[in-house]
Amino acid sequence: MPKNIRRRKSVKHIIRPAARDDILRQFRYYLVDQDKPNVANRFLEAVEKTIDRILRTPKAGAHKHLSNKSLTNLRSRPVGEFEDIRIYYLVEESEVRVIRVLHGKGTSCAFSNGRNDGQRH
Repeated sequence: MPKNIRRRKSVKHIIRPAARDDILRQFRYYLVDQDKPNVANRFLEAVEKTIDRILRTPKAGAHKHLSNKSLTNLRSRPVGEFEDIRIYYLVEESEVRVIRVLHGKGTSCAFSNGRNDGQRH
C-alpha cells in the first residue's frame, strides 16, 4: 500500500428501532400515500448513502443542542436530496448509533418527550 494512503478505521453502526420505524414510515408515505414508488426507492437509497457518508466522516454532522444529557453529542445530517429529512446520530469511538430519521418539523417533540432514544437496550 502506498505511504500516502491511510486505512480507514472500520466504524460499526447501529440503527435504533425508532430510526428503523422512521425510515419505514417515510418510505410508506412516498409509496402508499403519495403513490410514488420511484421516490420511495430513491429515499431508501439516499438514506443508505447518507449513512455511508456519516460513517466516513462522523463528526462532520451538525450538533443538535439538547438538555437531555445522554444526547449531548447528538449530530445530524440531511438525507441527500430529501433535505428536510435528517438523520440524527450519536458518535462514539468506533460506533455510530442512528437514533432517529425525522422531517425537520418533527424534531423538537421527538427529543423532548422524555424518552431516551440514545440509550442502549
